[in-house]
Amino acid sequence: MSDKEKDQGKILMYQVLQAELEQLNKQGVMINNRLIDLETTDHALNEMMKFSKDKDSMVPIGSGCYAQGSVSGSGVLLDIGGGVMVKRDIKTAKAFIEERKDEIEDAAKRLQIQMNDVVKNINELMPAIQNIVREQQEHHDHKH
Repeated sequence: MSDKEKDQGKILMYQVLQAELEQLNKQGVMINNRLIDLETTDHALNEMMKFSKDKDSMVPIGSGCYAQGSVSGSGVLLDIGGGVMVKRDIKTAKAFIEERKDEIEDAAKRLQIQMNDVVKNINELMPAIQNIVREQQEHHDHKH
């Protein structure tokens, strides 16, 4: 393999690693958004536990629209996946949310490890990439 082919391989690897890092960053944003959603739900469940009777509330129905309704502290419907909903008491729902939060936090930790590995690989390639760019500029400058 010629030096030029080796250089092209390094540049390609660098581009692949950059794309992978960008994808991992997007996953990180999604994980953080999911954690925020779960924490908001946990907070709402905590507030619902304080209700001794039905409480008037504005209930979100989607796309920024709300309907006036009544909320009780008796229970909630949980989406357990696949579009299946089950009625649970608030304490059980909180435990379910805590499990999801733990799973998402574990995923965030694994993602961070992957990101660290990719960044390490990028940093190891960086001196070679800088040399390639410098040589190409010198070669270009000598032609002109």
